[in-house]
Order: sequence, then C-alpha cells, then structure tokens
Amino acid sequence: MPSSKRRISLRRIAAGLAISLALASVADKALAEDLLSDDEFSFDVEQNAPSPSAWPEGLELTAEHLYSQGDKSTSQRSSVGLEFEATPWKGGFLRFENSYRYYWRGDLLARRASSDQPYGRNKLSELWLQQSNQDCYIKAGRQTLFWGAVEGTFAVDQVTPFDYTESLFTDYSNIRRPQDMILGACFYGQTKWQAFVTPRATLSRISHRDTFAFDEIEDAMNEELGASFQQSFEGLDLTLFYARLYANTPVTVLTNSFPPQATLDVARYDLVGLSVVKAIGRLLLEMDLGYKRDQIIAISGELEDQLEVAAGFEYTTSGNHQLNAGIWSYKLDTAQLALSSAPSSDRVEQFTAGWSKTYDNDDLTMSLLGSWLAKHQQSRLTVHGRYQIDDYWQYSAALSYTETGDLTASNLVADGWEASMGVKIDI
Repeated sequence: MPSSKRRISLRRIAAGLAISLALASVADKALAEDLLSDDEFSFDVEQNAPSPSAWPEGLELTAEHLYSQGDKSTSQRSSVGLEFEATPWKGGFLRFENSYRYYWRGDLLARRASSDQPYGRNKLSELWLQQSNQDCYIKAGRQTLFWGAVEGTFAVDQVTPFDYTESLFTDYSNIRRPQDMILGACFYGQTKWQAFVTPRATLSRISHRDTFAFDEIEDAMNEELGASFQQSFEGLDLTLFYARLYANTPVTVLTNSFPPQATLDVARYDLVGLSVVKAIGRLLLEMDLGYKRDQIIAISGELEDQLEVAAGFEYTTSGNHQLNAGIWSYKLDTAQLALSSAPSSDRVEQFTAGWSKTYDNDDLTMSLLGSWLAKHQQSRLTVHGRYQIDDYWQYSAALSYTETGDLTASNLVADGWEASMGVKIDI
C-alpha cells in the first residue's frame, strides 16, 4: 500500500477512535478514563504524523523513458520534466511545464535528422499566468486552446496546431503544440464569452528535419485572433465561433514560371463556426460546422471557400465504459469554384473511434483509439494501458497497427506493428 494511503487510513482510525471516546465520556466518564489509560487502546499520534517535506509545494519533477519497436523502425527517447503550480495572490494562478527530451541513436526522428546521431530538444509546454475576478478571467502565456466539440476532427478545432513528432497513443491533447496566447473569458448565468489573440501564429510540426522552409513561413506570419459565444440550455449547448487564422499546414503550389517551381504557401482565412452538443441521459450528441474562406488548393494555388462538418458522440455506460466516435468531411463551395478549373467534391477526411475504462481503484487505465485518414489512405488502431504502481512510479504500454497506402506522403507514423513501453517517475 502506498505511504499516502497508509497515512489516510491511520487518520481515519484515529478520527473514529476519538469520536468513540467522546461518546463514551458522555455516558460514563470513569469508563472513558479507563479506556484511555489502557495500553491496548492507546496510540502515538506523533509517530504517525506525516513528516514535513523539504520539496517546495506545487513543484514536481518527472523522468520518463519510452521505447518503441516496430516492423520497420525503432524509437527510443528519454525526457526530464519540471512542473510547477502556485497561487501567488488572491485570484492568481501560475503554471509552468518544461521538458528536455533526448533522442537516442536509431530513433525514428533521429534518423530524419541530418545524420543518424542522438540529440536533444527542449520543449516549453506551458508557462501562463491566470487572473480571475468574479465571473471573468484572463490567461496570458504559452498554452493550448481546443475549439469545437468533436475532438480528433478539425472542422472548428483550428486554433492550436499539432506536433506530430510526439507520440499519439489515445489522447490528442498530448500532441497539441502550445502557442503564446492571451485568452479571456466571462460567464454570465448560462452564457459564456471567450476571446483570444496569438501575437505570432505557428504551424503544425511534422518532423525535426528540413524545417528551414517551415521556419521561414512562420517568420512571415502575423497574429491570429478569435472569439466565441456559448449559450447553455437544459441538455443543450450552442456555441458560435469567429476567427482570423492561418492554416496549420502549408500546401505545395506550382508557380507560373517556366519551368514551374514548387513553393510552399499557407492560407490566411476567416473561420465562422457552430458547435452543438445535445445531452440525452448518458449520451452526448456532438456536431461542428466550420465555414472557411480563401483556402488554397494544392498545386494550382487557387482560392476556395470550404464547408467542413464533423459529427460525433460520447457515451458512458452504467459500468463506466466511455465510448466516443467522430467523422469529419468537407465540401468545396461550388459557387466559388464555378469560376475556376478546380473540381467540386465532397470528401470524408477522417474517422475516429475510441474507448476507455479505469480499473483497480483507478490505478489502471485502459484505452483504445482507431482512426482512418483519407488523405493518406491510412488507418491506425492503438490500445494503450497505464498503471500507477504507487505514488511515484507509473508504467505504460501500447500496441499499434498501421496500414497506409502512401508512406512517402505521410511522415507521421511507421507502417505495420509497433509496440511501445514507457516508465515514468514523479517526484
């Protein structure tokens, strides 16, 4: 049994015994005195009291090693992280999370570098300060922001880009790439207002190699901003979105010169969105609608308006099994494309399905994620388990199978089977 659980048990025993003694004192003071003087019922409070910790409150140090073995690849990386949380003053909250990751020789990402050599990278995941005042708060610093209702689809969830060099097991939040942002929100009864501004937009990261072109594009990108309005009813949430954004991934465009040259371009566009969440008992029905102007068509470079739709559900069974699924598709604006040579099309872009359940007093968490990505004809199924051994040690394991018809177009995952194991310690 972990030490913290032992301390909690002793406190409960002590509290129960104290109550019993107090009741006995009312009934018969002499008997209570006899019980207190009896060695069989005595206990040493000081002996069982927790010793003061020299570790600063709110500070946590983590160390983790992850090893993956696939049919055609091996990945091995270690990381050391530091997390800190504090309330510096009334209404204030500070959070910091930073990690340094080392990629060993032969790691999938290390092989994509200029040479097959081990190397390290630092990642500042979170550094933000939040100030709350009555029904409003403002939060400034490095953070992520999820928009919409159907996670794993991108009809509306376009604010925070993704880092696909991180390991995606069954939680999309693990691969979101943080941005420097100012975020504010106010709550008035059943109404919520939210607004954000990002001084410098960033792109999704696909690899650690050949990032010069991406860096050059990011240097030329400016701010992103947006706002949302949510109205809640009994069993129903409606949210409206507007944002001025950059696309998270550049597209390849051929110039009109002879011979044509390939360049990378990124769309600057307006997003208007709607999210609907309907609760029916244990079932949540979800839908996202996103209308995006001035999307760049690959190769031709022509602009299009695009309507994207995502639909999904979340369901929790009586046995606490959590199920979810989502589908994301888009339709090009035929009125806009009538003046261009680009064909109009309806296309299913991605399908996801997941399951999770906790066991053994929440120490064991099992989850599953399946996805199908139409762009690369890629399907992936992952089962992931995480076990909290004690207050400090955590073990995780995952088994994935991926099929893709075009590995050259997708650098996100390796083909075939892949098994991963990780050990993490929190101090």
